[in-house]
Amino acid sequence: MDDEPCDGESSLDMTLNAGFLPRDVLVKIFSYCSFNDLAKSFQFVCSWWQDASRERCLWKHFSYEPRGVTKEEIINMFRICPQLKAVNLMSVTIDEEIFLELIVNCPYLEVLSISWDAVYELINLAIIQPLTNIKTLKLSRKENMIIDFEHVNNIFPNLEHLEFDVLFCRLKDLMIYLQEKRNSLHTLSLPCCSDDGCCILPYTEACSNLKTLSLRNLCDSVESVSYDEVRHLKNITSLTFHYSDVGAEGEDGTVFKFFPNIVELRLYVCTQTSGKFLYELSLSCPALRKLTISNEWHGLGSVLQDHNLEQLSNLKSLTHLTIRFNGFITDEGIKYLEEIPCLTYLDLYDCEQVTIQCLKVVCSFSKLEVFKFDLQYNDLPIDLTTDYVKNKNLQLRFYNCNDLSVLQHLKKKFPNVGVIEENHC
Repeated sequence: MDDEPCDGESSLDMTLNAGFLPRDVLVKIFSYCSFNDLAKSFQFVCSWWQDASRERCLWKHFSYEPRGVTKEEIINMFRICPQLKAVNLMSVTIDEEIFLELIVNCPYLEVLSISWDAVYELINLAIIQPLTNIKTLKLSRKENMIIDFEHVNNIFPNLEHLEFDVLFCRLKDLMIYLQEKRNSLHTLSLPCCSDDGCCILPYTEACSNLKTLSLRNLCDSVESVSYDEVRHLKNITSLTFHYSDVGAEGEDGTVFKFFPNIVELRLYVCTQTSGKFLYELSLSCPALRKLTISNEWHGLGSVLQDHNLEQLSNLKSLTHLTIRFNGFITDEGIKYLEEIPCLTYLDLYDCEQVTIQCLKVVCSFSKLEVFKFDLQYNDLPIDLTTDYVKNKNLQLRFYNCNDLSVLQHLKKKFPNVGVIEENHC
């Protein structure tokens, strides 16, 4: 497309008018902007900006989640944002008009979050047509309504990723559905147990291509599962636990014998992560490369302490370590991380007892490439001598940096220092 001036502008203003920037330059600039900039501002500057702001690549990381808005505002957003890739409608009441506007105006939609209750009402209205573009479906439940997998398969025939917030289905129906999707379903996220306490892991056997599994509320029934029943889980490479007893005192980590080939593990709001648990993890999952231990609410979940970090040195393949929302580990515990032989990435967010003084230790990690650290509990610059700085190529990225003089001070020792503007914890 040739460069065209903004509507109503003369050619004399061309050198000063951003409307004459080449399309690829505009798209590059817009890639640094927010959802609201793209949806509510740039589209109304001129036709040139509108066209550039609708480039599909700009929308791939955004999800539209209407809250506290009118039906007319939701419909209007669908009309002005045809490139939307992800929409979350769990917080709004959906009727026939809203759903039809979504289908008609958003042909590139791939990720849909919706309550099964809403889908069921639309089925009764006989307006649902197959949504062939949807690859990821996240289902919630507001009422005691059993999910009908036959409808799920008919409406969303090309699903690759399926997520439930609660397991509101018959396990036999789930098994039949997974059998039908065995060659296409790659990601499954659901509670570990049904309402009656039955472990669902054996029912996932049909999904031979399943690579990513996310489990919530791990229950005691897992202990009764035999290895033969879950042998298929050896293909899982990415595993997440939410709100589970995994890692608790008395829980020695043997659950990971079911997942010997995972390379990425996330533990969100799990109970105490003991040293024995971490040791068993290293024995069961020798290929583990990425580990996240996060407690989203203080006082609940992972209580990772200094002496536990010593066991992480047994994870010989670990390259990425993320620890978030931890009020127990200190600078002394960070010293143990130097013993992790392949560690290249370290992210410490909201670990209130870890001070910026830990940088004296971290900058001596010879293989570390990226260190992300939260400055909200640290206001004073650190005094680094030349002896401490053994890794001058280390990339430093800081959360909650309100004093830019800290960055200027650190740039004297490290050329690659920056601020993380937005954190997604």
